[in-house]
Amino acid sequence: MQKEIEDLVLRYLPLTDKKAKDFCVRHGISKANEEQVVSDARLSLINLAHRYDGRGSFGGYLSIMLDHKIIDIHRSRNKRTPRVFFEEELPEIPVESDVFLRIELRRLLSKALNELDVRSRFILNSFFGITVPKHTLKEIGEILGVTESAVCLAKKSALHKLKSQIF
Repeated sequence: MQKEIEDLVLRYLPLTDKKAKDFCVRHGISKANEEQVVSDARLSLINLAHRYDGRGSFGGYLSIMLDHKIIDIHRSRNKRTPRVFFEEELPEIPVESDVFLRIELRRLLSKALNELDVRSRFILNSFFGITVPKHTLKEIGEILGVTESAVCLAKKSALHKLKSQIF
């Protein structure tokens, strides 16, 4: 088992380094910080090799998971403060009924999100950071293999569906 993990790590180390360096170029990360990103990507490769269950292609699994890991690690280092999901989308509520109305709106929002298709739910989840770290439209597009504008249109469509279901 340990030999198989070592073989996977050695085989995919060049791909991991390339993905990490490409990420640095795309996101304008300085050469001084590039070494840290590459190091983090290598650690992620090792962790992913340990968790790989042998089903499917490790290369495909690595490609998807490594993109997420690099973005998540980079974001955690920048320590952005999380934004409350749709807080700016909620209407102004009088103080007297604030608690009960907000609870009901959140319940309706959760129900509406569950009725969306998987792709729309993934885009909103990733963009607003509902259960995963927030990602930009460009990052979501890279994950899905589509353009930033396609993600923007899909996000707007999903928000429109949510609003029509809730209000």
